[in-house]
Amino acid sequence: NPNSKLIFMADSLGVVYVKDGNGHVKDIKIIAKNVITDEGDYKDGVKDGVWKGSQTSPDISYVETYEMGKLITGESIQGNQKYQYKSNSFSPPQFRGGIQRFYEHIGASMKYPSDAVRNNITGSVLIGYTVDKDGSISDVIVKKSVYPALDDEAIRVVKSSPRWIPATERGVPVRVKYTIPIKFSMSR
Repeated sequence: NPNSKLIFMADSLGVVYVKDGNGHVKDIKIIAKNVITDEGDYKDGVKDGVWKGSQTSPDISYVETYEMGKLITGESIQGNQKYQYKSNSFSPPQFRGGIQRFYEHIGASMKYPSDAVRNNITGSVLIGYTVDKDGSISDVIVKKSVYPALDDEAIRVVKSSPRWIPATERGVPVRVKYTIPIKFSMSR
């Protein structure tokens, strides 16, 4: 929660790291084999000053500067590559021109299957897909089926998407999974 404040932090032995919202923390978390370390100062309950850290998935190290809880700048290193970022450590993937353009692409690319028209079949196909590190679309699957021909068309349309701007975590491009409904309806 970005509006929360850390007022007190101590370890299991009673060693106090943050008291009355102020102190220095070295935090180590393990989440599904991803080891994340963060070290820096809290002032008035929020991160302040230079924070250093690392994580194993993706394997990066980083230095971030905070001003009263707000991320001002960050730099991460993965291998020999340096990445700069500001204001957010995570940026979701974006379709060039915005999500409305993505829906316009879907609408313009969609061809209602003739057998579905003949049988008056309508409904929303739920499609799952991944926006890869290079912005390409992969792993397109039907999560909720309506009718085989509609399912196939929904998959085809999503696969035909132009490249997106990939998501980034601490400036490093990362894969992100999405789920969207694709509605098939007929005008009367």
